[in-house]
Amino acid sequence: MSKYFPDSQARNYNPSVDLTPWAVEQYLLLSEWRLVERRGSDFAIWGTADERASLMLPYDSSFSDFGLRFREALRAIAEVVELEGEALALEIVSARKDIFLVRADQDTADGSIPFVEARNLITGVEKLLTTAAASAIRPRASTAGRKSGVVRGFLEDDVRMGHTMRGSFVITVLAADSVEDGKRQAAWERAIASAPIGVSVPVPRSEPDDVTFSRQVMTNLATGLEAAQDILSNPVTESRLEDAVELGLTAQLLEAVTSMSSSEGVQGLDLSFRWSRLDRQDSDVPKAVRLDRDDARSAKPVIEKLRRAPEVTEDQVVGEVWRLERSQGSSDGLVIIDGTVGKSRRRVRVPLSGSAYQRAIAAHDSHAMVKVVGTFVPKSRGWEMQPNATLTLV
Repeated sequence: MSKYFPDSQARNYNPSVDLTPWAVEQYLLLSEWRLVERRGSDFAIWGTADERASLMLPYDSSFSDFGLRFREALRAIAEVVELEGEALALEIVSARKDIFLVRADQDTADGSIPFVEARNLITGVEKLLTTAAASAIRPRASTAGRKSGVVRGFLEDDVRMGHTMRGSFVITVLAADSVEDGKRQAAWERAIASAPIGVSVPVPRSEPDDVTFSRQVMTNLATGLEAAQDILSNPVTESRLEDAVELGLTAQLLEAVTSMSSSEGVQGLDLSFRWSRLDRQDSDVPKAVRLDRDDARSAKPVIEKLRRAPEVTEDQVVGEVWRLERSQGSSDGLVIIDGTVGKSRRRVRVPLSGSAYQRAIAAHDSHAMVKVVGTFVPKSRGWEMQPNATLTLV
C-alpha cells in the first residue's frame, strides 16, 4: 500500500513482489557470480568470482523468513553493483530482457508534465516498436498498412512496460521472447526441484545465427534511431537514405520521434538500450541515441521522401545453399540459405519441392549463389519462408 494513498490499492516498490528468485538467479548465472552450494529446492549460496561477496538466495516463498532472506540477498547484490531500489531491479531484469529507456529532456512544473505530452510519449513508443518490428522482417522505407500477425504477436506477448524511474519521466520498455522465457523458467523450476545439491542449472545461450525475433526488433530499433540521428543532422542524399532504410529507418519512425518531441518545453529525446546477456550483441549496435527537438522539426521532407519510395511487396535473400534436408524417398525438402537480406546477414529456412529442390542441390554442389524470393515468416528463433518461394541461380 502506498504511504501517500493509504486507502488505495497502489503500493510502493517491493522487491519481494516485483522480483523473483528465478529472475535473481538468472542474473547471478549471467554475471560474475558462481554457485557455491545448493540445497535442493530450498536455497542456494552464491559468491562473486573474487570472493569479496556472497549471498544466500531463498527459493521457497512459503517459508516465514523468505522476505527477509530475499531482501538480504538483494542487498548483497546492491553492494557489489552499487545500485538499489528500482535501478537494481532493472539491472537484474536486464540480464535476460532487452531494456529500452525513453526520456524526454523537458521543463517540468511541480515535478509533473502535461498529460498530452505523456500521451504523446506512450503513443510514440508504441509506434516505434511497431515500425521496428515490421522493418525487422523486411527493411523498407514505410511500414504503413495492415500489420502482420508476427508484429501484433511481438507487441502483445513480448513487450512489457516496466517501472518508471523514480524522480523522472523515463519510460521503461522490457522486451524478450515470451515463449523462450517461459520455457527457460519452466526448465529452471524442474531442475531446481530435482537437481542434486551443489549442481548449477545451465542457462541456454543463442548462437550468432540463432537470435530471437525480439532481439532482432530491438536491434533494428536501435540502429534505425541512430540512422535517424545521422539523417536529420546531415545533408540527405539518395544513397545515404537507402543505407538508413537498411538500418531500420522508416517514415513511421521519424513521425513518432517528431510527435514525441513536439510538446512545448521538450528539448529532445534521450533513447538508450541495455542488452540482455542471453543473446550476443554486436559491438557496433548503439547503446544510446540523442535526438534534439530542432533536428526532429526538420524531419518532414525526409518523411515525404520515404513515403514516396517504391513499395516492396516480396522478400528475398541472396546467398549460398548452406544445408539441404530431405526425407528419404521424398522429392520435397528444406534448404537453408546463408545470405543477405538487404545488408543484413541471415540464415533462412526455405521449403522447396520438385525442380526447385533439384536446383538447390546443384547450387550447393557447385557453391553457386542463389536468389530466393518469397514471404518471410520469422520464428521465435531464426527465419523461414512460406512454401511459395522460388529459387534461381544468380
